[in-house]
Amino acid sequence: MTMARYRTLMELLFSVAILFQGCESDVKCRDDNGKEVDWYIVYKYPSGEDGLSYLYMDENTNGWKVSKEAINSKSGTLANTLKPLFDFYDRKTEGFGFMLYNDQPPKLPKRQLSAAPASFGHSKGVIMLDKRTGVWLSHSTPKFPEYRNKDFWPNSGNINAQTFMCVTYSYKTFKDIALQLGYIHGYSYDYDIPKTFHQELQSVAYRKGYPKRKPWYSVKTLTSMGGQTFSSYAKYGRFNDGVPTFSSSTTTIGSLPVPIVSTRTGSSLHTRENNFGKTYSLPKMDITEVSVSQDSKWKRNKSNKPKNKSGSRGGNGGADGAEAKEEVKMEKSEAEAAFPPTFNVSEIKNKQRRHSMFVKYKQEKSKLKIQLKKKKKKERKALGDKAPPKEVPKTIENQRVYDETTVDPEDEEIAFDEGTDEFSAYFNGLTNPKVLITTSDRPRGRTVKFCEQLATVIPDAHVYYRRGLALKRIIPQCLARNFTYLMVINEDRKMPNGLVLCHLPDGPTAHFKISNVRLRKEMKRRGKDPTEHFPEVILNNFTTRLGHSIGRQFAALFPQDPQFVGRQVATFHNQRDFVFFRFHRYIFKNEKKVGIQELGPRFTLKLRSLQKGTFDSKFGEYEWVLKRHEMDACRRKFQL
Repeated sequence: MTMARYRTLMELLFSVAILFQGCESDVKCRDDNGKEVDWYIVYKYPSGEDGLSYLYMDENTNGWKVSKEAINSKSGTLANTLKPLFDFYDRKTEGFGFMLYNDQPPKLPKRQLSAAPASFGHSKGVIMLDKRTGVWLSHSTPKFPEYRNKDFWPNSGNINAQTFMCVTYSYKTFKDIALQLGYIHGYSYDYDIPKTFHQELQSVAYRKGYPKRKPWYSVKTLTSMGGQTFSSYAKYGRFNDGVPTFSSSTTTIGSLPVPIVSTRTGSSLHTRENNFGKTYSLPKMDITEVSVSQDSKWKRNKSNKPKNKSGSRGGNGGADGAEAKEEVKMEKSEAEAAFPPTFNVSEIKNKQRRHSMFVKYKQEKSKLKIQLKKKKKKERKALGDKAPPKEVPKTIENQRVYDETTVDPEDEEIAFDEGTDEFSAYFNGLTNPKVLITTSDRPRGRTVKFCEQLATVIPDAHVYYRRGLALKRIIPQCLARNFTYLMVINEDRKMPNGLVLCHLPDGPTAHFKISNVRLRKEMKRRGKDPTEHFPEVILNNFTTRLGHSIGRQFAALFPQDPQFVGRQVATFHNQRDFVFFRFHRYIFKNEKKVGIQELGPRFTLKLRSLQKGTFDSKFGEYEWVLKRHEMDACRRKFQL
């Protein structure tokens, strides 16, 4: 009986001890000795003799002091602060939560990223908390801390100087901190937030707590456990009215005069002596203060605008002033667009900064180009007839490699060939075009609609379903019904992808690839459906012997006597061996202006082969076949 009472008493005392132990929170900022501090700031030296040494400052030091520990020491201030996280790694602690975010995360087991996606903020930090207190440790070190490892310091942090700022807050303050982290849009790579903690903190850990509407910035006053006030400035990625060098998150101590600054590291160095008599070499910085107002946008400096000091009234004074103003503007643009000779945008490590700098450079270059164009235009206008001729820009078309088969309209051989080829009967007015349009077996709706719309473009065209018949059996039936063309539309994955154009009765047969098909309903601002009038035909850039044959084949699809009352035009435009088809209706607005309206459909053709005679896939003789790897090797050599 005595032993049972003793066992009961010991269990009660053990429970009370655990209860009182849980009343004191361990999640706080700590110094090198492991003592609790309200806040501290750490500056790690860059690589050298003191590459792992650091300066330390908190509310009790009255300034900077040199720490006796190394930055990666397991008994230093960072290790002492992160001890609750290391204990969680050993045994999952109840009532404890953490989140690690870094735009340059360490190597993860399942996913290795050198940098976070561009949509996330350029920010790094550690959040640890329980139901009483918590720590917000913001820093500048990539890959810190290492993933689930007590050797928390990454070797990549040894080279450059690094900064750390740790503040101890109450549990309720982390609701506001979570809102600030949402504006920063930090990339969380490791976290464990209990479900009983703030919902806002869980959303940020899941990378979902970013703002959805204006304003795209947030300013909050945070109070530490020791009563020190901190002002936190955070902005989202869509905040583009501010200074480009404004960081994603800035925290200032309320009692210290710390303005938001835009810094640029200089090449010269100067020395600064601290209160302890030791001299440190620090990089010189150009500091520019920027006024911040939560109720207004960033204010631009109006004094930077170029002022026109010359007279603006009377006679030539206004013109001279305008010219001087424009020259000042051009000089300013040239100065902005002029980057150093050794400058390379790719050297910028931060992805967002590199992208913004590249966009800014392209915009300034475009503005300068427009201004130079206006200046040349004014000079040409002032010179009048004495102005030099305009420079012709170099394009692939005018730099085209000369083709020996280029057609000369006055060549007697060409005229003889045209009088004896397969299309001579059409061009001599002996036959009228009659076209049969069919498809591959079991066509889908889009291909059928395309055939029907083609029939409204080509006069005397008739659409018939294939019904499984071979082309060799269809051709005799076409000849018996006086058809002059057989057009077959092939499809793949419910989309038209091929065209076989067979001229009857003697050929030739051309095989094209079809792409970029757009039906009438898919076109914006299209005109009304075409009428039954015979359209005019325009053939552009068919200059070689092969192109000349293809152009005559297209021309033979339409009657030779167009009806101009209908004001309809069918265009086959060859550019770089791609044949673009367009169908328009035109109207004369006055003697100089003509308006056009596209009727549709539109598509693009690419010639694959040209076969002599009618279609014969086994024994047919080919005049020309596209050999892509040989013929497309030179971008300036074309076949049509």
